[in-house]
Amino acid sequence: MSGHARLSSSNTKQWSTCAGSAAMDEFFPPAERSNNYFADMGTAAHHLVELCLREGSEPTKYLNRKILVLPDGGTSMLKASAIVPEEREGVFDCDVDMCEAVQKMTTYVRNRCAELGLIHYVPVIGAKDNDDKLYRVGDQIHAMSMGAAVAELVKRGTVRLEVHVTPLPDRDDTGGTGDVVIDAWPTLLEVVDYKNGSGVFVPVTGNMQLKSYGLGTLNEFGFDDYERVVYTICQPRHTEAPWDGIMSEEISVPELKKWGNWLYGRAEEVDVARKILSDGGNMAELHKAGLLDVGEDGSACTWCSRQASCPAYKDKAQAICEQDFAQPPEEFEEVKSNNHLSTLVPWVPFLRKWCDSLMANAEAALLSGETVSGQKLIQGTSNRKRKPDITDDAIVEELITKGQRDVKPMYNDPKPATLRTIPQLEKLLPAGQRKAFSDMFTEKPPGKRTMVHEDHPSPAVSVGDVGKDFDDEPEVPA
Repeated sequence: MSGHARLSSSNTKQWSTCAGSAAMDEFFPPAERSNNYFADMGTAAHHLVELCLREGSEPTKYLNRKILVLPDGGTSMLKASAIVPEEREGVFDCDVDMCEAVQKMTTYVRNRCAELGLIHYVPVIGAKDNDDKLYRVGDQIHAMSMGAAVAELVKRGTVRLEVHVTPLPDRDDTGGTGDVVIDAWPTLLEVVDYKNGSGVFVPVTGNMQLKSYGLGTLNEFGFDDYERVVYTICQPRHTEAPWDGIMSEEISVPELKKWGNWLYGRAEEVDVARKILSDGGNMAELHKAGLLDVGEDGSACTWCSRQASCPAYKDKAQAICEQDFAQPPEEFEEVKSNNHLSTLVPWVPFLRKWCDSLMANAEAALLSGETVSGQKLIQGTSNRKRKPDITDDAIVEELITKGQRDVKPMYNDPKPATLRTIPQLEKLLPAGQRKAFSDMFTEKPPGKRTMVHEDHPSPAVSVGDVGKDFDDEPEVPA
């Protein structure tokens, strides 16, 4: 099955909590994001994880190399000599940050294989403490590094990479891809998932995506063949994660099987929602049928694109606000009690997300030429940027012409040396020469159009000019 499953493992929490959202996305697909930079960065990091585990290498082997992420999700490690145009999208550096993060993932997988007895340490007479430790796999005679030993497990299929699984085998619209599966038969089966994000923390406790991977893996390997399942998340770049980024949870096979039965029921609810929409129904009918739900904490709505128009989201937001703010003044002290606040504070991100979604929808309406009462568009401000086609040599030559003979202060210290920014270089010149220098090499593009209240002192951008805002924007390179 090509492409992403409609009921994907990575989106299990959303569709199992809110059946209507999955059906809406199918019948009325949300607009594609023009810039999915952070998702593509995660794809690049996953490529490095797979490459290192498969060939037994360390991430630092690829330090300062570039990874290309194609629009279809394909990836490629570019040669060290590759020259990539600056405007080319989908190209990511294997910098120190990426290498350090991926190292925590590969280290965990390798240490875990040793802990589970899949590779065995080989004492070497005369070896020093700082020498590479040597291991063997099974009855293999030749000792090898830990990385090479795990790479041998990958060849044998004991450690599997990028494993496609189907958690509900009777439904071909479910599925996902687990990053690493460690097969320690007959004791344990472990699924390890790498999360590159530093913005949204992904807790492991009760994680439905990882449960889905575990369920799909057992469907393939056999429910009766293992005593327990462990699922692990490695999210090394997030401040809320442990120092090594590793978080694990264990679940018994019967418990996971029971959860799978529950998941079947949730998938059938999606079928009901699809039927309503295929018969010409709308979001209001889904809500009336009880097929729109924010869940216990609203986290299932995090990536949903319909928060501003969702009646279930609005009902929950209104209920929270009424619970806090609609109290008589004499009861306000009771509302502020710690016990009461503890029930409200976890919903703050939920409310903030709803408000942000409302504002984004209103601004989009204005940008498309519609009217939103009480709001208007103004021309925002912007920062100076370097003019296109201006070379470093031209800037340096101009500075020398104006009397700046020492070129060392023009460059940043890290090697290879890079030219400082125009504002930084201005400070090398007398105050009277700075503006002319800036005008020569920088420009200030029009700022982004922004929605404000109609009482804002800045002049409104007329509706007739809105289209020009998009005509002036350069096309995004492929």
